[in-house]
Amino acid sequence: MEIVGKECGSAPINVVEAAIVRKDSTPQSTTHDDYDEIWCVMDVEAPLQHSTLAQALDKAKGNGLSVALSNPCFEYWYILHFKKTSRPMLKNGDVIKVLKEHYPKYCKNDPDIFDVIFPDTEKAIRHAKEVIKEKHWVEDLRDCNPSTHVHRLVEQLMSFGERS
Repeated sequence: MEIVGKECGSAPINVVEAAIVRKDSTPQSTTHDDYDEIWCVMDVEAPLQHSTLAQALDKAKGNGLSVALSNPCFEYWYILHFKKTSRPMLKNGDVIKVLKEHYPKYCKNDPDIFDVIFPDTEKAIRHAKEVIKEKHWVEDLRDCNPSTHVHRLVEQLMSFGERS
């Protein structure tokens, strides 16, 4: 497994284009000929969708890349570890406010967040699926607030652990 991204920036189209480069080339840091899967993890970035989001989602789909989109932002996935909520959050700040109700110390790039949320990963997966089902959200979550497909990536990563 290799996690990359800082070198490409956070614009959705840049994330997808970097993933396509990875998909089409053999990484020097591994001995594998290519990757089993490549995931693009992106946010909608409320209140306005990032200007390259639609293009990025179309390009990812056209290139067979998996996408874990969070709407409005990635921190919604963190909230789901504490509680299920389907209340729309119109700005990223609204998500952070709800998250801090459960984890007051939270800050962007929090080095402790994994240790805090990991024990409740199964609960977060269940909550993510329940919200999508209850709201009848479609596959494309860009207009589905709040929602996330991060649980799909996490389930895939967990399955790799079960195979070893």
